[in-house]
Amino acid sequence: MKNTVVPETIKTALIDRDLIVFVGAGLSSPANCPSWEQLLTGLAEKAESEAIAIDDPIELSSLIKGSTFHKQIAASELQYALGEKMMEYITDRFRNVKPTQNHDLLSRLTLKGIITTNYDHLIEKAYQNSHSSELETVIAQDSERYSILKSDQPWLFKLHGSSERGRTIVLSSEDYERLARETATFRMLEAMLQNNVVLFVGFGLEDPDSMDTIRRLNRAYGGALQRHYALVAENSLGPAKKRFYKDNYNIQLLPYSNTNDKHEGVTEFLQQLAQHQAAEKEVTMEKRLLVITRPYRGNFGDGNGAILVTNNPQWATKLEGLSETDRLCYLLPYLSYSEYHQLDDQIAEYFGIPKESFYLRDTQEELVSEKFNPAIETEVTYTYTFIELEFSDPPPSPLMEQRFSIGETSFEWLTLESLRKHKSTMELNKDVIMAVSDRFGSRLNKRPWSLGVPIAPEIDFYAVRSTDYQDHEWLLDDYLLDLILKNAEAFSPTTIVDLGCGPSVLAHKCVSLGMHYRGLDSSRDVVERASENIQGLENCSVDVFDIATDSMSLTLPGECVFLLKNVIHLLDHPHRTLNTLIDRLGSPRAIIFVETVSPGPDSLIWIQALFAALRREHKKFWALKGQIESLVELAGFKVENTSHYEQFIDVSKWSDSWRISDSEWTQGEGVLNAISPKIESEMKVKREDGTITELLRLQEIVVAVPGTK
Repeated sequence: MKNTVVPETIKTALIDRDLIVFVGAGLSSPANCPSWEQLLTGLAEKAESEAIAIDDPIELSSLIKGSTFHKQIAASELQYALGEKMMEYITDRFRNVKPTQNHDLLSRLTLKGIITTNYDHLIEKAYQNSHSSELETVIAQDSERYSILKSDQPWLFKLHGSSERGRTIVLSSEDYERLARETATFRMLEAMLQNNVVLFVGFGLEDPDSMDTIRRLNRAYGGALQRHYALVAENSLGPAKKRFYKDNYNIQLLPYSNTNDKHEGVTEFLQQLAQHQAAEKEVTMEKRLLVITRPYRGNFGDGNGAILVTNNPQWATKLEGLSETDRLCYLLPYLSYSEYHQLDDQIAEYFGIPKESFYLRDTQEELVSEKFNPAIETEVTYTYTFIELEFSDPPPSPLMEQRFSIGETSFEWLTLESLRKHKSTMELNKDVIMAVSDRFGSRLNKRPWSLGVPIAPEIDFYAVRSTDYQDHEWLLDDYLLDLILKNAEAFSPTTIVDLGCGPSVLAHKCVSLGMHYRGLDSSRDVVERASENIQGLENCSVDVFDIATDSMSLTLPGECVFLLKNVIHLLDHPHRTLNTLIDRLGSPRAIIFVETVSPGPDSLIWIQALFAALRREHKKFWALKGQIESLVELAGFKVENTSHYEQFIDVSKWSDSWRISDSEWTQGEGVLNAISPKIESEMKVKREDGTITELLRLQEIVVAVPGTK
């Protein structure tokens, strides 16, 4: 017959990594592994060779050749007669077997996982040969390790035990009864069958417990259970059998060629899967990532907000040249996507906590591309759903601890700054960490204010409100503007492209230096005002242009330098904007970033509270000294130099320039007057008659050139 056609459902599940392969003894027999009947026969021969008495050898032989139930009775009899020698025989019998081509093909597929009733280690050996790392293996009795089966790593679930651990072997009727009482095992099996496509390979569809579970689920879901598939030799398949498994188990039987019992059709089918996988240059996965933030207060003894991560060293093993310290790889907690379970139920089950102890702040989808995933060794595009949680205060145990474990998974609370310090974390998860930083970074640094100043309860620290563009004195700081242009002149540009140009205060200086000026801003009102300011100037123009999303369609005159002057804090996704800037606008000779930063963490928290009290909530990205340079480097630019320039804000003019109401000003004065000595020193506060009149405005100036991402 022709090659078995691979159903589209299986192809899609493979690429989405929702495919589980259920492996039976048929896949191991070409590797000289015994069938169930052959294993029992070998045990009977061992009993005979060692003169171990069997009550009725003829009856035993008949049971061994009989039905599944009869084989279980035979196994019970042999177990009673042989005792520990039975397990020794099984261990020795499977010790030196070697993987076949089919095991090798299977190990290279991007599967969700593999379930097997086999005792051998052929799958583990094939995976080790293909990946130079061990496959996470869970035996049915090890329920404390079941969290691995919910992880993003490939896994092997051995339902009937492993030959190297004799006491885990499921062979006799007593063993099957014991396994049937393991409710956790069958809940796990049910979840796998509900949420994934399962392909049975080398499996006779006769295992009583597995098949009973599938039949029970199919009845419960009224035929709405996920369709599963089984490879069956064409010479053992007829219409009645096809109809029976479809109606009772929702399993579609796929016939394959089996010339002279060589089962070559199985190899051909697995090869087709491998070819389909190779043809897909990009794998798409859907993942639910938990963004769990911890406020600064609590039992941790520090003043920083933190995020909950898991430590997965295996992800870092593929990166070369890392020290042992760097071989840490932190990931956000991950939930597999399930349309059958409510999200809050999944989270409660994941941590083993009541649903009342947390609530969902937000869920947002985002497309993130990662160049390398060591779990499946291919380029992956993930559709992440960022799920932001907030726990009760204090959080439920064990989440009160700085480090804790649930099953095999280790958790730790880390600041975003600490996350970025780990090379392997940033190399393998840079886009994810930066997306979290863009969305939640400023929130992690905000803490409930505790200066003894009553801030109006209606103030929402997390609100973002758009504001009209306002003129500020700092824009007209000649020294700062000259400093910017001095850095630009080092690259001999003919044009300055002012991204987020505002009123185009640099235009006159650019023209006086013989340079062209191009201003771009997303606000039409601002561009109209800038147009008035540059009226009469030659080689100057301004246009409406959103630097966060738009692509340049206008010709830029000559070699240029880009300038982003206090723009980053207004962006929804700073990293994404900078990471795509060159692709969308073209490559300049250099790019200069100027951004207001806080001199220290305490000052950052204080100024955030001050802005919240004054209802100045236009800033979407708050940065500490040094963070703009880090952001620029992470976006793929090469930093040439970084400098800082101190300006001072005239606080007395805020009320008029920002049109602050009396009630807002009263709130702001309360925060101003409660400033601590440490923050007052960092902010270089100036007073007049005891009243604060000026505050430090620290400008970080980063000069960079396009680099290799």
